[in-house]
Amino acid sequence: MSALKNFTGKETLVQSTKDPEGDISKAAYAFQVFLTDYYRRVKTDYNLDFDTFMIIVVVLQHGIYEARKMKEANTSLDQLKKDIQQTQLEGFFKTKNRKLGINSISNVLEMPEETTRRKIENLVKKGILQKSKVDGIIVGKEFLKIHSPFADKTIQSFKALIRQLNNLGMIDDFVKEKI
Repeated sequence: MSALKNFTGKETLVQSTKDPEGDISKAAYAFQVFLTDYYRRVKTDYNLDFDTFMIIVVVLQHGIYEARKMKEANTSLDQLKKDIQQTQLEGFFKTKNRKLGINSISNVLEMPEETTRRKIENLVKKGILQKSKVDGIIVGKEFLKIHSPFADKTIQSFKALIRQLNNLGMIDDFVKEKI
């Protein structure tokens, strides 16, 4: 497997075409199935376009980043859910003065600011996000109800991808940077 370390995307595609039953082809297929499933579930579970969903991801990413700065070690999924609920009740950034604004989200996603603002307003109307002058943009009251089933399905799908890559003997190579 270590020969894969220097593979480019083009070489991977050529190898997959030459040997459709090979490990590279199987790994590429498994990854593409994972991505397609993720994309599809954004549309079906959230009923949103992918750009709008990515705004939610940035809000979550910011919240997790701030939480990790406060807490050492790993945070469990249950603890993360409790932190999100605390955010909804008390406002996550009140003690940190680290508001997340439309401009920051727009910059991270390289999305026009006005488009970002409109998409955020739509998410606020649905209760998925909240906005306040004190807290900035945070998850809303409906977030966990909508996101938890999506996250559970994503975890299962990701575990299936990891198992498939492990069965191909690639996980160790990835971890040891052989690929």
